[in-house]
Amino acid sequence: IVQRTIGHMLQQVSAKRACGVLETVYDAVTCEGVRIVLAGKDVLVDLPCSGARALLLTLLAFAGAAATCRPAPLQFAAGFLIALVLARAANILRITVLAIGFAEPWRLGGIAVMEQPWHDLIGLATLAALACAPLLTWAKRVWRRDASYQATFQAIAGGLHRLRHSAGFPPAWRPSPWRPPARRCG
Repeated sequence: IVQRTIGHMLQQVSAKRACGVLETVYDAVTCEGVRIVLAGKDVLVDLPCSGARALLLTLLAFAGAAATCRPAPLQFAAGFLIALVLARAANILRITVLAIGFAEPWRLGGIAVMEQPWHDLIGLATLAALACAPLLTWAKRVWRRDASYQATFQAIAGGLHRLRHSAGFPPAWRPSPWRPPARRCG
């Protein structure tokens, strides 16, 4: 739904930003809406390349990190903005790499960037490096293990222990500590 509702706007923004990056490296870049002409080859930023999927995957990673590390409200807002910016940056880098690889395949070792699995691998690599890795760094910085977290964990563990005993399950088997075998004489 997100891809269909804001996809056109994301296409325009992604193409414009990727053109800006390409213009810093190449002299002959033409940008016309969602069409990028680089070295005489057309690269179209279509709906799947708009970055909606990258945005959703980055926000999913952010939601998982936020649920795990339990940030304060201001830290949550900062992390959300970081996730949005990183998702856009990852998609712009992906489009830039794909455009370079399509126009000049020799720059990327001659791989066909528009064919599978390379197309998806480039997208996943940029998403992992530019969006998810910095989100993990954010999560490590805002991680809170306060007393309420430990009290909640202990309450859950205690409840499970009582439930197991009240249901009549035997106590958990624990291996005895290792001892060397007894020597036999004779």
